[in-house]
Amino acid sequence: MVMPATARIFALLATSLLAASSSAASERASTFLEWKRSAQASECLDGDRFATAVEKALRRKVFVEVSRADLVISVALDHPAPERWSAAIDLEDRSGKRLGHRELSMRASQCAAIDESLALVVALMVDVSRESVHAQAPVAPVAAEHAKEESLPVPAREKGLRGHWQPMLYLLASARVGQLSGLGRGITMGGELSSPQGWSASISATAWAPAQTSIDDAGAKYRLVTADMNLCAVTRSASRADLSGCLGQQIGWLDSRAFGFDVNRKQSGLVYDLTLRTRMTWWATSMVGLHLGLGAAFPLAQDEFYGRRADGSTVRLMSRPIVVPLADFGLGLRFGQ
Repeated sequence: MVMPATARIFALLATSLLAASSSAASERASTFLEWKRSAQASECLDGDRFATAVEKALRRKVFVEVSRADLVISVALDHPAPERWSAAIDLEDRSGKRLGHRELSMRASQCAAIDESLALVVALMVDVSRESVHAQAPVAPVAAEHAKEESLPVPAREKGLRGHWQPMLYLLASARVGQLSGLGRGITMGGELSSPQGWSASISATAWAPAQTSIDDAGAKYRLVTADMNLCAVTRSASRADLSGCLGQQIGWLDSRAFGFDVNRKQSGLVYDLTLRTRMTWWATSMVGLHLGLGAAFPLAQDEFYGRRADGSTVRLMSRPIVVPLADFGLGLRFGQ
């Protein structure tokens, strides 16, 4: 029967503790703890509480000030993606020679889920004799089978967490005031690619519901299809929300057909707008998120549509405003988590 990973770790720690009990406490190496948390990992355990947990596991004083330490262990906690917590652990002797490196990565909604595994790994790394440190011997092995289950290999982690471009697809309900007559309602489908540096590029297409304007018994019907391209700066927060500000452009094809006039004309043409948006996506899971966007479009040409009567007079049916308020709401599906 295969032992669970946690049970194997406790077995290894128990072996280490038995070995430690056979030697005087003064023969065990002392350690200085360097504790780092990224802004995204601010909810994680602080260094003092972590040190207490490790010393409780080893049943001795482990951590001292740097001037008295035989070893220096550095722990860097990060929250690189929703429901993903990681820790990089480096062990050096007092001269700065690197003795060991481990990385842990875990999927969980709270950082506390990684505390137990991290404490066990650090306890095993620092529970070595002072003689072995002075002789620059290798540190005690660190739960190889556990690391296989809980850690990402270094190349995979660098690719998956530091250099990974994340694709996303989304389906949105869109609304704009002034794009067409009255409140324009549309369905938007699009895709987005996010870089590790916090930038994203998106492209989308929107089909708008037909709109109509009328004066007396005459008027015009409009059909519009648009495509949007945006470049966004993204900020990720620990509350599973991605906030972004976007600058983009919109290109559309507008058809208008007059009715009720002596001469009913059909007119088609391109529309071109610059857009500014503020967006938020709240990730209910690592893959599925709720998306909300607010912004404005700025038409570069204030197109106007007229109908002409038999007597030669014209009637203005619609004119595009200087600013078009816009809103989007829907679902996003993210890959590569």
